[in-house]
Amino acid sequence: MAKVTFLGAAQEVTGSCHLLESEATGRIILDCGMHQGGDAIKRIQKDNFDFDIQNLDAVILSHAHLDHSGLLPKLVSKGFSGPIFCTSATADLLRIMLTDAAGIYERDLARENLWAVALVVFPGGYGTLDELFETLTLIQTKKMKALPVLLFGREYWERIIDFEALLAEGAIDRSEYEIFQFVETPQEAWQTIRDFHTD
Repeated sequence: MAKVTFLGAAQEVTGSCHLLESEATGRIILDCGMHQGGDAIKRIQKDNFDFDIQNLDAVILSHAHLDHSGLLPKLVSKGFSGPIFCTSATADLLRIMLTDAAGIYERDLARENLWAVALVVFPGGYGTLDELFETLTLIQTKKMKALPVLLFGREYWERIIDFEALLAEGAIDRSEYEIFQFVETPQEAWQTIRDFHTD
């Protein structure tokens, strides 16, 4: 007789994970999803496996969404070495989705480490701007202590962001404006960090 154990997405939407057991198929996990919403670090720490990983025969993924696949890396790191079955389209999307999930986790982990003394931002694309304004939002909402934000290359940043306009429009206040420091060399960056923390 087959047995199904609902390990996630039961009385909730995210974290889909179901253990299927039968003599014919062995022990198979259908989906291995992470819980979504809130802080990625707390989610990853919360998501544990309520089954013996070493005795699993396979994993089947219904699709690539993180709430169905996001804990695959953790499952593998905990010792699972069996086959993972999914469509080729799901496999293609997993490369993108799991890389994105790792990036979210790393950003949350960086913010969790309170020993950070500065944010150093180099010229870049949308992702760089997104992280820069994410950090500013966390400082504005007091979810993160103020720290110097070092922008390498004044010419680039003044062309990309009109800080004076943000200040004039009230999008940032004077104290938030003053955390932005333009630097041109690593030595100047170190000195700026030292000055910020000794004032």
